[in-house]
Order: sequence, then structure tokens, then C-alpha cells
Amino acid sequence: MLEVMNKPTPNTPGQVPTSSSRNRFATKRTMYIVAAIVAVALVIMFVPW
Repeated sequence: MLEVMNKPTPNTPGQVPTSSSRNRFATKRTMYIVAAIVAVALVIMFVPW
């Protein structure tokens, strides 16, 4: 994650490697991470203790 955040993405040469391009590149990884966190949270909430 740190390497991805520190390196500018070579996929967007026309744009300046700012937070917008980094966020667009990181949306796929963060989407999977958020989905996993939400799934764990739903399991924790709905499991009958």
C-alpha cells in the first residue's frame, strides 16, 4: 500500500500525478478492502452471539 501511494501512476501520462489520479488508481484496491471490511462488519453485527 505504501509503495502504491508513493509512486505516481504511469497509466495517466497526460495528467499531473496528483491526488486525483492516485485516488482513481487506488479505487480498485480500496473498493476490495472496503468490501472486505464491510463484510466482516456485517458478519459481526448479524452473528447471534
